[in-house]
Amino acid sequence: MYVIHEVYDWLHGFGQEVDWKSWVWNQFNSPKHMFISWLAIHNKLKTRDRLERFGICNDNRCLLCGDAIVNRNHLFFECNYSKRCVALIADWLKIRDTSYSIEEIWKQWCKHLKEPIYRKVGMAALSAIVYHIWFARNHVLWQKAVFLPKILCKVICIETVDRCRHLVNCKWDRNHCKWLFSLRASVP
Repeated sequence: MYVIHEVYDWLHGFGQEVDWKSWVWNQFNSPKHMFISWLAIHNKLKTRDRLERFGICNDNRCLLCGDAIVNRNHLFFECNYSKRCVALIADWLKIRDTSYSIEEIWKQWCKHLKEPIYRKVGMAALSAIVYHIWFARNHVLWQKAVFLPKILCKVICIETVDRCRHLVNCKWDRNHCKWLFSLRASVP
């Protein structure tokens, strides 16, 4: 049995612990949201600035706002479109004065959402924002149509609450359940 653990440890590696782990690999996140968030935090998404460097794309302007050269930082969350989405979700979660940097926003939300279950729901919503902004960007690229931020945020809210409702267990007290169901009722 000891050999199996050694092999697992060798295969797993001994990389450094990252501080964003609790945001990206949150059990309340949908797997597809986790994957896109992981790619985003590592700056591995095929944004237009990267495609232009590879000679695949001639235009590197943001498809969502059309104002700036799109890179990871612009898309998450300097773009006016993504800022609007973040602001709507932050307001829904009662988070004030939110950051608009993918490197910092999750830290700020964690500080604001002190209760562990609230924090996990908030991190799931943040991961859903990253996924759906990427999805909206791709929708513009392929379908030539932009979702309204309010519609996109409604989908994010409903998806987040529905995913979290499936994870309610005996560790949740009545107040946690009421809060989650109040979130469902207050979808923007």
